Amino acid sequence: MLGMILRRRIHVAWFAAIPGIYLVLAIPVLVAGRSLASVFGVYLDQADTFNRLTMNAANIWVLSGGTPYAIGVVAGMVLAAASGVALSIFIARSQRAGPEFILLAACVSLMLMPYLLPKMHVRYFYAFELASIALACLNPRYLPFAVIAPVDGVLSYLAFENGIVLGVLPAALCNSLLVYYLVLDLWRCERGFRFPRLAWLGFIASTAELFSYLVFEGPGWNKIPVYLLTTGLVTAMTLLLLKQSQRA
Repeated sequence: MLGMILRRRIHVAWFAAIPGIYLVLAIPVLVAGRSLASVFGVYLDQADTFNRLTMNAANIWVLSGGTPYAIGVVAGMVLAAASGVALSIFIARSQRAGPEFILLAACVSLMLMPYLLPKMHVRYFYAFELASIALACLNPRYLPFAVIAPVDGVLSYLAFENGIVLGVLPAALCNSLLVYYLVLDLWRCERGFRFPRLAWLGFIASTAELFSYLVFEGPGWNKIPVYLLTTGLVTAMTLLLLKQSQRA
């Protein structure tokens, strides 16, 4: 929104849509009896509930487990703010227009924020998962994004639903690749697409193998080599799928 306002494509009054949408979505909760103060203060209250850099969200903080909490919170906020400003300036200066560009820029924002911010939950990637489907409908070349994103979401949710935390690491690695390709694609404005059958087959097979291992092994896993192998296969096939789908 900031980028489009700087570009003078929309009025600054559109910022009012942010609290407006939040209030509309809160109506069922208010009707159910929750107080207005509680509804608007829920995220401020949650900010002090857990002292963890990631709440099973498959983001950069899964890959930076040794970072001290206080330092990670500040670093994550600075990274996210800097990325948001840089993206806004890029949108404002870009000569591109049309629904595909706007939706691609929105997808980059929806992916970057939960990827860089600390204390994120799995659900904060849900908006990107939906937007990536819409983007794939506009241009089938983005189909790998629409497939890989929900797979990463399910891998992350295994930790929340079943206590199987080992799915978060491969999901974080795949999300890192998604961030890289999204930013690169927005910057370079690549075009053309293909359906790499071998890469698709490898991604499906390696993901099914990882899911099978995690589900059957459960929280009490003890076969580290098998886990590392399946994680590596999923990540490698994700990289291959994304690389081949980028080629004209």
